[in-house]
Amino acid sequence: LTGKVAINIPPMTPSGRTFRLKGKGFSNDKTGELGSQYVKVMIDIPQNLTSEEKDFFKSLANKDYVLAKDLKS
Repeated sequence: LTGKVAINIPPMTPSGRTFRLKGKGFSNDKTGELGSQYVKVMIDIPQNLTSEEKDFFKSLANKDYVLAKDLKS
């Protein structure tokens, strides 16, 4: 609500997990302090996959991943 923000969502974060962004919410009219904004992760898993798509996702599960933060060198 107070501009763009980047958050790191850890690998294997379950759907429904909530992250608190302290100081990124609405301001309190009386104190002027900024409240928190809550971000809820919602993961939508496709239900009707072709056999090729299923094989592709299975192959991804067997890979080592490079995190975006590791690419910033």
